[in-house]
Amino acid sequence: MVTDGRESGQSGQSGGVAGLCFPEVAPLQLLGFDPERPEPEMEYDAFGHTCVPVLELASSATQGSLWVTNPRVFALHSADDGDAHADDIDLEFWVDDDTAVLVSLALFLERRAPALLGGAQALVLALCNPYRARIPRPSGISVPIFYAEGDVIAFMDVEEQDGDSDSDKNKNKNKNKNKNKNKNKNKNSKSDHAWSVDDVCLRLIADHWHQI
Repeated sequence: MVTDGRESGQSGQSGGVAGLCFPEVAPLQLLGFDPERPEPEMEYDAFGHTCVPVLELASSATQGSLWVTNPRVFALHSADDGDAHADDIDLEFWVDDDTAVLVSLALFLERRAPALLGGAQALVLALCNPYRARIPRPSGISVPIFYAEGDVIAFMDVEEQDGDSDSDKNKNKNKNKNKNKNKNKNKNSKSDHAWSVDDVCLRLIADHWHQI
């Protein structure tokens, strides 16, 4: 069952958009990186928010990168059957195995983002933008906001430790497509290495990144 709360802000759940579960999650867990899983996870669909020390936003079109310091990252999912909007994206939240809620990105940012930013210096939307909507700046948010065009792919490079060779380097890929089935791949993963956000480099790749 899909409940449409895009216009009214009522999700069908208690509290409408404000009542949607959108938890704070550890960075590597939120982006789906797992040293115990060497194969891609094709149905990865976690959502929530987190804060990281620095995040690289890379453009596959221009081959350029932006480095964003101390951003709050929102991991969100665009709806598979969402409408094509010029200035908005339909978000999909699966509240249980049988029920999904559709919410406007503009409405979600207006209602939820200001209270979640904390001391972050920027907001990064880890969100596929299949129709390449141009997102307007929402009210109530004073920090820069970054959003992508097209698919978003997350990479993690593990910093080499003493004794590690180039072949020991771990690279993980997390791909988010339309229904946001994220593809996460760990190469040369080491089950005895406990990754932390302090010894990895996190990168999100999209066709283009926009700042508003």
